[in-house]
Amino acid sequence: MAIGVAVVGLGGMGNTHLRGLLRSKRVNVVAVCDPNPAKLRGDLLGSQVDVHTGEVGVVDVDKIKRYVDFIELLTDPDVELIVLCVPTYLHAKMTRQALQSGKHVFCEKPMALNRKETASMLDAAEKTGKKLMIGQCLRFWPEYILLKNMIDDGRFGKVTSAVFRRFGALPDWSGDGWMSDVKKSGSAALSLHIHDTDTVLWFFGKPKGVTSFGYVERDGSVHHLITSYRYKNFPMVCAEGGWLPGDVPFTMTVKIVFDLATVEYDLNKHPTTVIYHADGTEEPADIPNGYGHDDELAYFVNCIEEDIPPLQCLPADSALSVKIVEAEIESAKKQKSIDL
Repeated sequence: MAIGVAVVGLGGMGNTHLRGLLRSKRVNVVAVCDPNPAKLRGDLLGSQVDVHTGEVGVVDVDKIKRYVDFIELLTDPDVELIVLCVPTYLHAKMTRQALQSGKHVFCEKPMALNRKETASMLDAAEKTGKKLMIGQCLRFWPEYILLKNMIDDGRFGKVTSAVFRRFGALPDWSGDGWMSDVKKSGSAALSLHIHDTDTVLWFFGKPKGVTSFGYVERDGSVHHLITSYRYKNFPMVCAEGGWLPGDVPFTMTVKIVFDLATVEYDLNKHPTTVIYHADGTEEPADIPNGYGHDDELAYFVNCIEEDIPPLQCLPADSALSVKIVEAEIESAKKQKSIDL
């Protein structure tokens, strides 16, 4: 029997996940929830174009229950899984409430604002026995899975350097401007850059420490950050990212240098991933099929069905990513290296 799902928060990621869930035959979207009644009126997605498939009117959504009150939603016996797409400062509290009400929770990244909040979420999941996973979508992105496999199987030899970059425009589009408030979003370091911090953790394991440089705003936010992650076996692992002024396009790139090849990924190029062999030849990489946002939810649904932990994206790893970003912010502010 299909798992009953509710999507909470109908902003950008809420709509993305709602579309993906409506495409899935493994779940039943029984409810949506948003404190803004205007977002619940109308036909939700019925007349809109699905940006992934190009289809109009993915499914009839008239029968989906609509809640303004999250606590009321939690009493709905048809809801087994909460997909939480609310502002970051609400993640910890709402995740705990959902777990304690007997629901499984998929919470968008970042896990929470700080390590104290992530610890409370881990504790709630352990005490309730309900499953928790954080939406670190790059762990399910086809190109990143390919890069991870290249590192692990050693097909091009050892890694000598890895550089990650991610930039976007200042997010003045967020509801009530919450992303621009460091107390609610954690600034670009936590909201954007954490994608690459988590990928570094996934690719290479926990670093011994970080050395970061960044522009620190008066309110303590760090909107542009570059970090060197210290490892014993990897000479250079760096990540740079941030929110930039102006209408700059979103970009994310990776360059990994191996003994026998350099592999470059660029979201905005076609092909996205190219292998430059040491002998001077080059070729486009064979990218596996998939779509990260859909695949991460499908994976978590399978974990619920099989009653197994989400090993590909453990909540403890997501908590560690928050801890590492906290260390990066501290390093940038104190202008010194921080051990982990």
